[in-house]
Amino acid sequence: MGFGIALALAKEGVHIMLNGLADEETIRFAKERLAVHGVRVEYSPADVSSISDIEEMIDETVRCFGAADIVVNNVSMLQVSPVDDFPLDKWDTVLATNLFSAFYATRKVLPIMKAKSWGRIVNVSFDRTTAKGVNNIAYLAAQHGVVGFTKVTATETAGAGITCNVVCPINPASKDQTIGVPSKSREIGELVVFLCSDAGASITGSAYTIDAGWSGI
Repeated sequence: MGFGIALALAKEGVHIMLNGLADEETIRFAKERLAVHGVRVEYSPADVSSISDIEEMIDETVRCFGAADIVVNNVSMLQVSPVDDFPLDKWDTVLATNLFSAFYATRKVLPIMKAKSWGRIVNVSFDRTTAKGVNNIAYLAAQHGVVGFTKVTATETAGAGITCNVVCPINPASKDQTIGVPSKSREIGELVVFLCSDAGASITGSAYTIDAGWSGI
């Protein structure tokens, strides 16, 4: 999903700073696939649960590209366990990875965007943020938090030329869909491109569910 978003943005001429857990060969392949669209592509190994790593990644982005106009917070970590038996260290790790990382990145990048009076923040959550779950309390708590965080950020930056929205898809590889067709990473990427375009300038604080009709059941 992350690569699909990066590819859609690269096709629009956006320089890309990649981040994620992958081996060197996968990273090299991703960079080559994106670079064919005439954009510069870099990779940061930042640990997104670390505020210092995230801040350094954004600083490096500005050094490389001269700006950090678009931030896509697309992170997912899952730990399955009942509430009364949930490992406390895993609770901290899941929240830090899935929720705190979006806060760290947004907190760092907002002054940069405000200085230019332009910026786009797109968070990626999960389509079930309005649903109950079993044995995934930390994951769902984080996803609810991302949606709320998005709305507050949008309110605080309204009128500053900055938008903040959240895309809530089912994973394209998910088999847990009962109607419709699975969402494709290309479709998710194109929605992100629209939200980052001038056409999306008045769209902020919105959550977009992409689930092939699952939420209507």
